[in-house]
Amino acid sequence: MIEESFLMIGEQLRLRNIEIKKSLSPALPKIKGDANQLEQVFLNLITNARDAISENKDKPKNGTADSIEIITQPSETDENGVEIIFKDTGKGINEADQNNIFDPFFTTKEVGKGTGLGLSISYGLISDHNGQIEIAETGPQGTSFKITLPVAGSGKKDEALDAEKYKKTA
Repeated sequence: MIEESFLMIGEQLRLRNIEIKKSLSPALPKIKGDANQLEQVFLNLITNARDAISENKDKPKNGTADSIEIITQPSETDENGVEIIFKDTGKGINEADQNNIFDPFFTTKEVGKGTGLGLSISYGLISDHNGQIEIAETGPQGTSFKITLPVAGSGKKDEALDAEKYKKTA
């Protein structure tokens, strides 16, 4: 699903000279969930990263290229979880805004540039999958979001999800 997300938005990133870096662990266990919903979350995070980088174009980067990095790995805090980390070299999120970033209709974008629903919807979708999404790190060098999702068959996931609603395995 991560690869499919980049297929949809990859040309936009290329035209803006944003490098895509992927560190996708090939040996991760599968997660159970709705592929379309998870892809929506991934596209939202990639689009937000693109916008943050575009807003930060004029600031010095100390020789680093504009980039979005995706990392998948076993969870460092949950033995039955998988982490997906989205890192960008954008402008970062102001400390005052960090507590509101997942609130509906809250946006740091200019009027007409965003609805303030993307991260709120993403938060809801990840919560519906018994996962977590959080700001892992943010500052003038960029922002990292971390998603933690339970692996299929771990118990957490299977109890909460209706089998008919979530047929696909990611």
